[in-house]
Parts: sequence; C-alpha cells; structure tokens
Amino acid sequence: MALPTNRACANAITDLYREAEYAVRHFPVAASVLIVDTSTDSALAANRAAVNKLPRTDGISVAHLDNNTQVSLLLQITTEPSLVRQLLPETCSYGAATNRLFLFANWLGCQSVHRRDSDSRYQRCDQDAVYPIAAELPHIFCDKLESSWMLEQPPPARALEPNWIVGGSFIGPPSVDLSGLKQASRSILAKLLKLTVPDGIEIPGDVLLRRFDSVAEPHLVDEFTLQDHAKFRVDLCNIAFRDIQQHLPVPNITDTIGSDYFSLELLRRAGRVPVMHNRHIVNQYLDNRQAEQSQPIYQRRLVNYVLYMCLFNWLAKAATSVFTDAHEIRLQPLRDRIGAAYDETRAQVENHLDQMTAWHLTLPGMYREMGRTLRTRRNPILTWYKEEVKQFEALLGAWPTLMLRARELGSAMAVDPMDRYA
Repeated sequence: MALPTNRACANAITDLYREAEYAVRHFPVAASVLIVDTSTDSALAANRAAVNKLPRTDGISVAHLDNNTQVSLLLQITTEPSLVRQLLPETCSYGAATNRLFLFANWLGCQSVHRRDSDSRYQRCDQDAVYPIAAELPHIFCDKLESSWMLEQPPPARALEPNWIVGGSFIGPPSVDLSGLKQASRSILAKLLKLTVPDGIEIPGDVLLRRFDSVAEPHLVDEFTLQDHAKFRVDLCNIAFRDIQQHLPVPNITDTIGSDYFSLELLRRAGRVPVMHNRHIVNQYLDNRQAEQSQPIYQRRLVNYVLYMCLFNWLAKAATSVFTDAHEIRLQPLRDRIGAAYDETRAQVENHLDQMTAWHLTLPGMYREMGRTLRTRRNPILTWYKEEVKQFEALLGAWPTLMLRARELGSAMAVDPMDRYA
C-alpha cells in the first residue's frame, strides 16, 4: 500500500492503514504500508505523529521514509549520484515519486504495488468505506482468463495475459484544473491538447477535455471491465501494479503532469487495457490548485506535459514490441528507440513550444504573462527537454539493476517488519 506525499496528510495515512487492515482481514495477504514523504518541518512532524498513532496489526508493517532516509536508501541502491538526483529531484516530479515507490516496494519485498494519493479519500457506501483493494486483490495476481471466470464475462483477447495493472478512476474535482484556460479560450485549450495526439490521429477537442474531468459515478455495486478501449479510465490515485513495475520505470521528468502514467499509457497504446473497476476514489485539494499563486505553476506543468508527449508518442511506437505475445515485458525496444528520441522530436518540440507561446500571448492576464515567460525562456525550456530525455535514457539503462539491488538490499537487512522507520 503506497502513498507518496509532500504535504501534511494525517487523514490519508490513517485511511491507507485502514485499507491495509481490510486487505489482511479479507484476503490471505500481508501488507506493507509505504509512505514516501518529502515534506518538511511541521508537515513532516504531523505525518510522523499520524504514523506513530497507528495500531499494530498482525500482517501489516509500516515504513515511513522521510527525505533523508530516502537519500540513504537510494545511495545504497545505486552508486551513481546523478541517478539519485534524478530519482529524488529538488523540484516536483510525479514520475520520480512513482519510481521511488517501485524501488522501495521492492526493497520491502512486495509482490504488488497499490498506489494512493495524499489528496484523495475513499467513497462510502452504506456507511462502509469503498476500498479499491477489494477490487484489486482478486485480480492482480490472475490472468485475464481467470478474471473472466470470476466475473462470468467472455474471455477477452490475449486471455492468458497477466493482469499487470488493475485500477479505477476518481469522482470529485479534477487533479488538473483547466477551468481557467477553458474560460479564457476553450478553442485554444482544445488546440493545445490536440498537440498531445500522435500525428495522423484525429481526436475531437471535447474528448480530449474529458480526459481531465471526472466522468465516474458514485459506487453502488462492483463493476469490472476486462477490455474495452471506449471505457478506458484509470488514475494514478487508484491503481495496482504487478510485475510491470519491475520491468518499466516511468520518466522522472520534472515540473510536468502525466509522466507517471507512462506504463499505463504504454499498455493502452499496445492495445492491452488493464482490468478496470468502479471503486473510484474521491479527489480533493482543488482549492489549493486554484489558488492565485498556484495557477501559473500548474499552467507551466500543462505546457511541459505537451512537450513531454512528444517524447512519449515517439517511444510509444515501440509499445507492441514491449508487450510480447508470450506475455513478457521487454525494456529493450524502449532502449533502442530512446537513443534517437531527442533528434527525432526536437523540431516538433520547438514547433509546439512556439505555437503555445503565440496562443498564450493572445489571452489576458496570467496566460499572457505565461506567454511572455515561454518566449523569454525558450532556450532554457528546450535545454530542459533535452536533459530530461537524456536522463530517462540513463534510467532505462539502469532500471533492471536498480530493482535487483533494491530487492537484495531488503533481503540483506532482515528488517523488523514492525519497524516504522519514523
């Protein structure tokens, strides 16, 4: 049970532990509650206090890793300082947080990773919490054929393929707030999002806008979808990984959204939809993201997301080679492709940045100021993109060794399962 955070989130920590209690009470599993915490000062103290108040339950261990502990562990997993800086950057990186969850879960000896977020809560139905783990555990260690038997559904294509990912969506306000830009110019927002679509593919602007909205319904009874591209919707606050994280890191790209969805989107591009359920999580904290001082930060991350998608769309052309008909996950096709990624996408990145700059300059207020920033910082932004591509190339080369070393380190430590690392 994995929770990355950079804020005080005592309620989320307590709720995550309760979900772990539900898991060990209803399934033949042991659970590690992993809190990867980069908060500081009073926020870190509040999270430590929440961890220390958790009960001790048979079958559940808790690892609360603060920033210093994470650095120490990473330096034992790799001797490359550049990889440590990439995995634990000073600025925001959703991808890096996800990769640390994968590495530290391997260190703890976990077979699956069930990720939640600090800015979300569980639905309630008939006074009971609607835990996604109840939908994840019956399927995450099965193949699609076994899942079809359990659900009395027809077997999907590639029925013997493992369920590498099981997930649901969210209800409530969106994590990425596009309302301001939508109000300023819906047509420009649609054009901006169309830049994320691969060449030769047409997706209506309204469809692209809905990708960022909550389209889920409150939970009443469990529903599952084994394979239906039309209903594809899984969010990183509500997802379980098995095996896929051993083979595929996500890009540690900084100051952007979307990079932590890399493996999920790669599956989709390969035509291999995960098992989807409707135990949707309740999203929160939109007020914080709508705050006046936060809006430019999130707008810049949206711009960077458009540029990141140039890299993803280039790499995704190898998606069908990554997931083989023998139900293997291969990293080599991505390694073969990323060497040329910067040269092959550079012109597109420059073009997209110039278009977004021009569009922002036609808008009022914050968006025009963002356009001026993009114009004056054009070269640093292009340098940022080049460095991010190079860093992901290095991570792809190192990932198998990092995961193996993390597992060996955990085995060698013979950690007390009730040591909370607080």
